[in-house]
Amino acid sequence: NTVLQKVESLGRLELVRYRFKDVVEYKKSTYRFLPDAKVALIVAGDAIGCLDLRKVRTQDVVFEGDSVVRVALPPAELCSWQIDHRASKVYSVENGFFQDAELVDAGYQYAEANVRRAALQSGILAQTEQNAQQLLRPLLETLTGRRVVLTRQTAPPRQPVRQ
Repeated sequence: NTVLQKVESLGRLELVRYRFKDVVEYKKSTYRFLPDAKVALIVAGDAIGCLDLRKVRTQDVVFEGDSVVRVALPPAELCSWQIDHRASKVYSVENGFFQDAELVDAGYQYAEANVRRAALQSGILAQTEQNAQQLLRPLLETLTGRRVVLTRQTAPPRQPVRQ
């Protein structure tokens, strides 16, 4: 029987998914007199941009008169990135010398880091913020009956260090 071990509350609102396809060559140095081990992978991966709504504080929601509510949203986050192993495959392995599985695993880890970097370079955080505006503003306006202004949270003021 499967036993439930833990239940966690999540507050992340996933707002955008980027899908990537890439051909990755990963090389690993081997012994001094042997050629480098190489693996070529055809990988598909996803990255998801989100807002962590648990980070909205009481002071981030301000009612201005009877017609406007101002909400400061937390910064966009890259909440997950991963390789889709069902849509990826090993193209070739050279000079693995009985360590093919380890080499392939390292290649997939390298490819996963590439997915993260590509998502950030492709503007996933800006797209997440844009999607938050498009999704949340109409929803909050309908719920409150007020015009909603969405802004970005500012960092809390730092406490001076006492000496």
